[in-house]
Amino acid sequence: MTVKTATVLTASTVLVLSLVNTALAPGAAAAPAARPAVPNVVPLADNDNGRTVTASVGDQVSVRLGGTTGVGEKWVWDVPKASSADVLSRVVGGTTPSGDGQAVFVAAGIGASAITAHEQCVVTSPGMQCPHGVKVWQVTVSVQ
Repeated sequence: MTVKTATVLTASTVLVLSLVNTALAPGAAAAPAARPAVPNVVPLADNDNGRTVTASVGDQVSVRLGGTTGVGEKWVWDVPKASSADVLSRVVGGTTPSGDGQAVFVAAGIGASAITAHEQCVVTSPGMQCPHGVKVWQVTVSVQ
């Protein structure tokens, strides 16, 4: 069987055509499909405060910090930030109405970067007061 091709081919088109020709050839064995490498995920949470963790270039570092609700107050996190974008590049980050702070970083280069987030109190009921002060969460990520 002959497969006609267009004059402009992308790498994926060439791969597809090659696989079609191989599959249609009499007695040909199917070539195993190549799978992209799945990055390692380093999960971090509230209880990891103060730790140093190791990651490899290409790994994902996922941070999930949980807000807490008390009587007339709620403790809310800001979006976690990396001290060095050359080492850890944030690809997504945000907060939730319940006070959670979340972010995903990709280990972009060799080195060390701190990830920090801050938790502060917000009054949720009239007449209530929050204690003054901010809690700081920090983890150091060493990328090798």
